Amino acid sequence: MGTHFFVDPGFTATGLIVYGASTQIINDFGCSIFDDKVRKASNKKIGVTLTDLGRMQEIATFLNKYRKRFPWVKALHMEIPGGSQSSRAAKTLGLVAGMLTGWTKAIGLDVHFYTQGDVKLAVVGKEKGKQTSRRRSDLKPFVEAAVKERWKDLDWDTFPKYMNEHLYDAAGLIFAAETRGLI
Repeated sequence: MGTHFFVDPGFTATGLIVYGASTQIINDFGCSIFDDKVRKASNKKIGVTLTDLGRMQEIATFLNKYRKRFPWVKALHMEIPGGSQSSRAAKTLGLVAGMLTGWTKAIGLDVHFYTQGDVKLAVVGKEKGKQTSRRRSDLKPFVEAAVKERWKDLDWDTFPKYMNEHLYDAAGLIFAAETRGLI
């Protein structure tokens, strides 16, 4: 059981939920948004690389802040970024996933990965999952409804839209982790 980090890594923002598995309470949450303007450099490729490295530093700083507040966290759960993206977005999301994996292992946490399909199956079930397409946008209403129903004490509608999207996705991972028996 214990406390776990659930992370939804994104191209412009990363959402995090700190979840107490034994109490089934969301202890804390946050979202870090990044400036995705390409940094000025002698050429665009170097600027893109500097921007991506800056994003990795921001994510590590964001996670370290939560790690200091919750040193007893046992594992990090994250969605594997998927879907159709530009090659730049795919590269950046790959870097984010790699950085998160390295950060997690460096501090001695277990890391668990989930696909969008894992979340879909956990949230809507096998039968209803057949009726929804594989597009992420079709899954969002189901995840949002399930999260709002389960954690009614949090006023989800007061958060900014960018934060809501990443927090819903991170919370959807809780359902997937429960389905796998990891929490």
